[in-house]
Amino acid sequence: MSFYDQDTDPDPQLGGALRDLPVPDHEPGFWIRLNDQLQEVARRPTVAVGHDEEEPPVASQPAEVLSLQARRDLERRTPRLHRRPRLDPARRRRVAAVGVAAAVVLVLAGALAWRVAELDDDPATTPASGAAGTTAEPGVPSVTAATQAAAWRGTLEVVRREGPGGEDAETTRYEVAATANGGLRVRGDDGSDQGFDPATGVSRQVTGAAVVEVSGLPADPFHLPARDLLWRDLSGYVAARAEQGDPAVAAVEEQGRPAWRLATALEPNVLGVGGVDHVEVVVDRELLVPLRLVASVAGEVREELSLTLEPTGSGAPVPLLPDPPAGATVRHDDDGWRPGTEADADLVPATLPEGFGLAAVSVADETSGRGAEGANPRAQGAVQLVYRRGAARVVVTTWAAGGDPQRWSDPFGAEGVVTRPFDVLLDAGALAGTSGHLVFQPERPPHLWAVSAEWVVTVHGDLPPEALGEVASSLAPTG
Repeated sequence: MSFYDQDTDPDPQLGGALRDLPVPDHEPGFWIRLNDQLQEVARRPTVAVGHDEEEPPVASQPAEVLSLQARRDLERRTPRLHRRPRLDPARRRRVAAVGVAAAVVLVLAGALAWRVAELDDDPATTPASGAAGTTAEPGVPSVTAATQAAAWRGTLEVVRREGPGGEDAETTRYEVAATANGGLRVRGDDGSDQGFDPATGVSRQVTGAAVVEVSGLPADPFHLPARDLLWRDLSGYVAARAEQGDPAVAAVEEQGRPAWRLATALEPNVLGVGGVDHVEVVVDRELLVPLRLVASVAGEVREELSLTLEPTGSGAPVPLLPDPPAGATVRHDDDGWRPGTEADADLVPATLPEGFGLAAVSVADETSGRGAEGANPRAQGAVQLVYRRGAARVVVTTWAAGGDPQRWSDPFGAEGVVTRPFDVLLDAGALAGTSGHLVFQPERPPHLWAVSAEWVVTVHGDLPPEALGEVASSLAPTG
């Protein structure tokens, strides 16, 4: 399981229960004590692994040690809005940012156990009819496997290690094919088979006789297991740092192709899922996928990944969705999205980085607002706009905020993942005067999210912080 492959299907009932819990105010001094603990964690030594001798590892930067005055300022700040520097219009709405304390994740073990037990009686779990490509669930149309030309193909080898020194190793090989519009098919020699078709909004996972199918997905889903296996969001983070001119990102060549290499520390999942604290990755510049990756904890390798690309244009078009085997049990869910047009959008960006064009629009009358454990309210209306420039993408998603916008948290929040958002004040566009929260760290996709009286907006993709802020500050009503 990769670091990114850690999201779970959101549970609306559990999310609602978590939202209704009374949250007491923190004791005086809480934020200072939390900051001290975070600094202590950041000072732990990181042991780099898998580096070539001629290319020394890049040392991670030490966390900032707060001055006494900064500590006093920190104590006076609120948990949500710490400092809100105004974006400078003369510098094209450059995002100014100040680091803030990490979010504290609360886990209800009893509720999670209840969720596991609940799955046994889930009415959406039904046996398949026996005909390949169909499910027996009443009212759910069968989805046939779309066939599209692959933008690239390759063989992925993943070695997962456990035990002292990582001595217990398990190797799985996957045949991978990806399409230009974000479609993906991943078939493993362990019998697993999964795919996503953005044209139909359907993902399907086949593991033995069990099938999990989700329909009504947007063109760029928030969580996609096949994509997480490839650490795709980490690749976007590396590309964004390279665009910034970050000297920690080295220009290298891999398989005769231009690539970037980055070694960086990670925040281990506080729930123990995806427990690694360091990663070194080589990312293909054109395709934005990792060609090599080594993830470790305390200097011990936990996961090694290598992707060998096939020549461009090799092979026949790929069916994106695996067929359910005869007699399989199909668990089906619907996320509520469907294809739309730009006219459906309430807000569209007036500013995009050069070369990006509109590639897909998805709309929903009602859908999950996501967040950790699906704790955000369900939105009564949402639109997603996907802009592409080759493999790179910028995605703008707008949800109706509903009657109580303060109930919303980061839609990209994930269970046990600690984020340290930079708080910014958007200075232009439909969100002028709105506080935004910018997350730029390797554990999550680069994104900015903001809540106004009417909308909850995220801008995410393979962009550095300044560009994310410019897109968010340029959002304007379509009318």
